[in-house]
Amino acid sequence: MMIKRPRGTRDFFKNDLIHYQFLETTLKNILTDFNFQEIRTPLLETEELFCRSVGEETDVVSKEMYQFIDKKGRKLVLRPEGTAPIVRALIENKWYLPEYLPLKLYYLGPMFRYERPQIGRYRQFDQLGVEIYGEANLYQDLELISLIKGITDTFGLTQEVELEVNYLVSGANRQDYLTLLKKCLHHENQSRPLCDDCRRRLETNPLRTLDCKIDNIQAIENLPLMKDFLTTTESNDWEDFLMGLNELEIPWKWNPLLVRGLDYYTGLVFELKIKKPILGSQTTLLAGGRYNELVQSLDGPHLPAIGFGLGIDRFLLTLEALNYPFPKTDSPVIITVPLTKEAVLWNLTFLHKLRQNHLKVETDLTLKGLKHGFKQAQKTKARFLLVIGDKEMKNHQGQLKDQITGQSIILPLAEIPNYLLNHRQ
Repeated sequence: MMIKRPRGTRDFFKNDLIHYQFLETTLKNILTDFNFQEIRTPLLETEELFCRSVGEETDVVSKEMYQFIDKKGRKLVLRPEGTAPIVRALIENKWYLPEYLPLKLYYLGPMFRYERPQIGRYRQFDQLGVEIYGEANLYQDLELISLIKGITDTFGLTQEVELEVNYLVSGANRQDYLTLLKKCLHHENQSRPLCDDCRRRLETNPLRTLDCKIDNIQAIENLPLMKDFLTTTESNDWEDFLMGLNELEIPWKWNPLLVRGLDYYTGLVFELKIKKPILGSQTTLLAGGRYNELVQSLDGPHLPAIGFGLGIDRFLLTLEALNYPFPKTDSPVIITVPLTKEAVLWNLTFLHKLRQNHLKVETDLTLKGLKHGFKQAQKTKARFLLVIGDKEMKNHQGQLKDQITGQSIILPLAEIPNYLLNHRQ
């Protein structure tokens, strides 16, 4: 029986890989312009890290983590998200010291969640994460949003997406809000039963009910709004942030039910969504917010932070669905066809010189003759074709055929590298 890849994973090759590499390079260039530094953390982390940071009642921890026990009985997981590992590394390496701040980091790599695979949602998926550690500063928030605008502008998505924002209630007022929310949802459950997950969340983590994809929470009458429970300082910060978005001409939409799926968020949260159902129900391209208490909750100092995660797979599928003009792979500049054993050895030395000049070259080493060599030349779509036989080696010159124009030119073999450098595609 043929062995197949695990469900919810993908193989990348040819155009898929070319598109991925282009997206990766473009995103890294944008982040470099904003002076972010790359960080890489292990794929393996301790289970405790995510239980304490993401929250044991979240779907990510309670349902979706790939967990296992190693040979010494340690509970490990394949990382399901990237922020908690960054915080763990920050604390472990003492990157919270003043000389490192503000700390502007990004990561790009695979995450793992046991979810039902569908378009734009995989069990192994690649994610770009962008994070700023330092002060709880309104202008830092706006810089991050302007980075998001830079990404959408670069890929021509500005008219295709919208930014949804909300402000999570925190501090003492949070409990007042949750008490009223539970009362409202208990009443709703009596008249129209909530889904199993929401009935459980109602007792363990009522805020998660607002993130339900089954119950129509928005339609519930008298549902309390978090903005009504904000302190004066929080309300002013929220209004100033929205004013800043307007000043930067960044369109936004208030979503009072936006809470995100992870427990560590505090204050500002946001999601960038596709306006049209290009990928069915998967409309969120990136999401994030503030997590000012996360570092301290993992036994580090108080260090405010903000960041977002961008799903590479979903972003790619969106660009492809919108017929984004991805660059095509470069064809070889030349393909050589040696006809004898002696020509093969000379040919390898010749190709080495070409590659030292960073020319992309191909060769047919099968010794199956001209007909096979011509077929290989057509397949590779190389610009030039050079056949090397006893005659060419004896005369130290060869006929270089331009496969685009059909014209040929006879040159000394030693001059061909410079000719190709001047005529590369």
